[in-house]
Amino acid sequence: MNKFTKITASIGPKCEDAETLRRMFLAGVNVCRINFSHDTGDVQGEKIDLIRRTARAAGVQVAVLVDLQGPKHRIGNFATEDKYPLKIG
Repeated sequence: MNKFTKITASIGPKCEDAETLRRMFLAGVNVCRINFSHDTGDVQGEKIDLIRRTARAAGVQVAVLVDLQGPKHRIGNFATEDKYPLKIG
């Protein structure tokens, strides 16, 4: 049966293991949201691999939704003795 309604679950520390994911999938979750504001790309890749392996083993199709943070200004102070030349472009 093809479901048109999507059940999205944010994947965080409490559900980053195969057994918890499997139970979530069997309960109806079919979209896993991963917040890319946390961790490194390698860690996020491992999470995606775990989701895909677990879904395959459970015999379900699960989409991965990657949540990217919007523009963010990062400001700070430079040490006064250092010089940082700026270039156009």
